Amino acid sequence: MGDAIDTVKAGIEGMRKLASLPELRQYSEVLTDLNAALLETQSLVFDNRELREAIDEKEKLIAELRDKLKFAGKIKFYEGLYYEELDNGLLDPRAYCTNCWEGSNVALHLTWVSQGFYGWECPACSSKFHGQEYFKHDKPFAPNAGGSESKNR
Repeated sequence: MGDAIDTVKAGIEGMRKLASLPELRQYSEVLTDLNAALLETQSLVFDNRELREAIDEKEKLIAELRDKLKFAGKIKFYEGLYYEELDNGLLDPRAYCTNCWEGSNVALHLTWVSQGFYGWECPACSSKFHGQEYFKHDKPFAPNAGGSESKNR
């Protein structure tokens, strides 16, 4: 067993001698510097990835806001309701809820209701719009563009 301890002691002493060589100290310093540079680069890459994600998110928001602004420019108030003016100048016959549009700029198509009264109802706020003024139009409307489904904008 004495030989094993002597062998370990000799190995430790040999490592001390190797570590004290100027060439190895220089390499050790270079490796330490490289390791620090690698950690800094990894941190910069991570920060860059976070910035890219934030930029992408802001660009998406800007595109959504541009679409909403473009849409808002097409909304026309006509005989008590809001309609979208199409590219050909005609109004889309599917009206939007006046209360939702004026209150929160949310464009929800009204749905036709014929139980209890005849008219339009908002699926979100339950506002009701009825009476002859909503059915007689002297402005040309486009042919029905697809029923009474709700559409959020």
